[in-house]
Amino acid sequence: MPDPTHTAASAPSLPPLSTGAGLLLAGLTLLLLAIWLLPESSALKQSAVWFPTWVHSTTELVAVVVAILVFSVTWHSYRAEQAGNLTVLACGYLAVGLLDSAHLLSYRGMPDFITPASPEKAIDFWLAARLIAALSLLIVSLRHWQPLRQASSRPLLLGGALALVGLIVYLRLWHPQVFPRTFIEGQRLTAVKIATEWLIIGLLICAALALSLRHHRRPFDVQTLLLAVGISILSELCFTAYRNVHDIYSLIGHLYKVLAYLLIYRVVFVSSVEEPYRRLAAEISERHAAEAKAETLAFYDTLTGLPNLELLRDRTEQALAASQRSGKAVAMLIMDVDGFKTINDSLGHSYGDELLRSIAARLHALLRSNDTLCRQSGDEFAILL
Repeated sequence: MPDPTHTAASAPSLPPLSTGAGLLLAGLTLLLLAIWLLPESSALKQSAVWFPTWVHSTTELVAVVVAILVFSVTWHSYRAEQAGNLTVLACGYLAVGLLDSAHLLSYRGMPDFITPASPEKAIDFWLAARLIAALSLLIVSLRHWQPLRQASSRPLLLGGALALVGLIVYLRLWHPQVFPRTFIEGQRLTAVKIATEWLIIGLLICAALALSLRHHRRPFDVQTLLLAVGISILSELCFTAYRNVHDIYSLIGHLYKVLAYLLIYRVVFVSSVEEPYRRLAAEISERHAAEAKAETLAFYDTLTGLPNLELLRDRTEQALAASQRSGKAVAMLIMDVDGFKTINDSLGHSYGDELLRSIAARLHALLRSNDTLCRQSGDEFAILL
């Protein structure tokens, strides 16, 4: 079945970011650009005090928690009609959260995680997490926003994500030689590390373009996802520029990464939790409207809006019962419109209908609130006093 959000006859349109999202992205870009353009000798960029280990650990811990929330909220709110893109994003960010945890346990200053902590060990886990995050966003941006074809795909995706994490952790801890050098003590980051960061940036740019070229009828919060991808690109640019793990670029890059994770969490929360409740509220409102309409059709005349014979019968029974208790009189008046057939025949039924509505309005204005005016049929009215 073709994706309803894509049609061959529809030209793609660029979804402009909302004013708030555009201003946020522009502000974050200007901040990074301002630091980038500072003189190379600036103490701001050379200082190693901006991002101490405890701040590093805190930001990584927040990122891990948010990534796991992306998975848990999406996984446990699954519905058969839910887009498979959310499951891809959930499993991808579960892998990212686990690898970020391994990164958190591996950099210098942390206790040994099976093997001794080292910058290169931390970087390897870091790059693996970033690559999986970028690939997940690219897949989500390219895939039609539609349910999984088979329910069994969910555990397969989850198993695949966990198997991939297990393989990366196993190789890095017990066979580190299979990974290329990304850090050499006393030197800058290696070309492999920088090239991988640029590869990640390239994947994110492709994801941003794919999101931008979606048709204007989008069934998910594409603006927030596009904003998250844009901030992720800025984050990765920081990680190509830092001189040491404690400098200003590293601090900004980690803060931008956490912000991008939070935006992705918002996307999955809205799609998985808020949107179903909105649809449920809309369905309840429609049901109440249908019930009210059914009641109106059952007890009221559709032309004049006056009570019909069924409602008149009920109110007459109530009035008679009240009359027996209080002794007050009850009267029923019956009237019709002389020559009404001539009006219909000479001027048409629309004029006749308008005349009946006008008569109903005038009679209703003459009655008290506890009286009942009913249209019996045709041009006949009944008045319960």
